[in-house]
Amino acid sequence: LDLHTDSSFREMADLLLLHDRDPTMTKKKFGKLQQVLGLKYDKDTLLFQPDLKDLVQPISCTIWDWMHVLVSHGQADVELGLFVHKMVSETRISIKQLEDFVLQFEGLRQSGGKFNRNFLTSRLKKRR
Repeated sequence: LDLHTDSSFREMADLLLLHDRDPTMTKKKFGKLQQVLGLKYDKDTLLFQPDLKDLVQPISCTIWDWMHVLVSHGQADVELGLFVHKMVSETRISIKQLEDFVLQFEGLRQSGGKFNRNFLTSRLKKRR
C-alpha cells in the first residue's frame, strides 16, 4: 500500500490544472479524470492556487485522531446505527424502549447529556 505524499498529491492537482486548461478535454473526460484521481477540481480552493503551490501540503497537515475516525460520525457511529436499525427491524424492541433505556444511564444525566427523548426517532425519520 503506497500512501500519498505531499508531492504525489501535488502531482494529481497539477494534472487537473493542466487538463482544465486543455481545450480538447471534454467535460465528461474531465469528470472521469477527477473520479479516477479521487480529487475534485475547484479553481477557487487553496490547493489549486498557483501562488500557494509550495505552501499547501494537504498530506503532512492532515491529522487523523481516533475520536473522529472511530466515534464522532466515524466507524463506531455507523456500526451502532446499523445495529440499532437491525435490533428494531428484527426484534420486538421499539425505538421508544431504546430511548427510555439510554436515558436511564447515570453518567448521561450527570454530564448534562444531550440525548433527548426523541433522538433515535428523529434520526430514523430523517433516513426515510
